[in-house]
Amino acid sequence: MLAEAMCKIKGFQYSPDEAVFWKQGKSTENDFIFTTTQLITREIADQIQEQLNENESLLICCKAFNVQPRDYPNITFEKIPGSILNRCEFGRDDYSLEIAEIPYKEKQFELDFFGEEDEA
Repeated sequence: MLAEAMCKIKGFQYSPDEAVFWKQGKSTENDFIFTTTQLITREIADQIQEQLNENESLLICCKAFNVQPRDYPNITFEKIPGSILNRCEFGRDDYSLEIAEIPYKEKQFELDFFGEEDEA
């Protein structure tokens, strides 16, 4: 949900690659986006940089990063806006809603065959 939202906001087409985890969407044949709630460390950025081809670029949208962006010329780092993070749910296996009380449906009256009102 978050990755798809970031694709829309940043102008990318949401199309996760089955083989490469960080290719979640693309804007051109060589321009990709990766969205994660993890802290992007040098180790993660190095691993991704090694997999990037020379002509490819990547936008990483994350909660936080502790790398020097200038060390990664093909990667742009951006923090995910809080307004988007607050609208997504994390740590859930499903999206079932907890309903405390089912809304009471107003009584409807119908006319029976002889024109008398019966409570339905």
